[in-house]
Amino acid sequence: ATACGAADGGGAAATAETRAKATAILAALAEEGDGGRAALARDPRAVPALVELCGGGGLVTSKCKEQAARALRALAREPAHLRAVGKAPNACAALVGVVADDALSARAALCAATVLMKLAHLERSHREAIAAAGGLGALITLLRAGSAEAKLVAATALGLLAEQLGGGGGGGGAGGLHAAQVAELRQLMSQLARSGEPDAKAVAHACLRSLPGAAPPPAAAPAASSSWFW
Repeated sequence: ATACGAADGGGAAATAETRAKATAILAALAEEGDGGRAALARDPRAVPALVELCGGGGLVTSKCKEQAARALRALAREPAHLRAVGKAPNACAALVGVVADDALSARAALCAATVLMKLAHLERSHREAIAAAGGLGALITLLRAGSAEAKLVAATALGLLAEQLGGGGGGGGAGGLHAAQVAELRQLMSQLARSGEPDAKAVAHACLRSLPGAAPPPAAAPAASSSWFW
């Protein structure tokens, strides 16, 4: 796990080759089954190292970031492991960075957005951190241009973030959305409510009721018991 970080314990930069090999091992371990994920969650260095890779900037290759996001998505299948991800320093900001990075693959964005969706469901502090890191705008972009699966994940995350959507009182402050972004989100959700898959339609309808300025009272957050959620 130490070899995955942008720097080793002594502060020296890890070589790109060492980092790539270590990240591939962690990703494979996370995706191989419950035993591998449990082993990663028990190691106090593993999850923070994966989060650091996601937020590693130019020091980390796109492939390493994608593998780290895949590993975190696999860990997020279990609520206990998801909590470990949420406790890692700057986890939400690092994952938002992956979703917003146009240089990364659609798969990396989907993996990171899935973890953000689940963290948003977990507790309010994560929702606030996602909004503060610019996550609302990044998720709207994914909702606009992503695959059907990505749109479902982004819409669900935005529905869970309903309290943060108007954080700026229309001015975009405190992680909230500008009025123009709210209007775009309303349009995108309306399109999804009309033409999306059944799960996506239900999520879109719930989010529309939660948007700032909506006439009906805010609906409850989309149920996390749906079979696809975990």
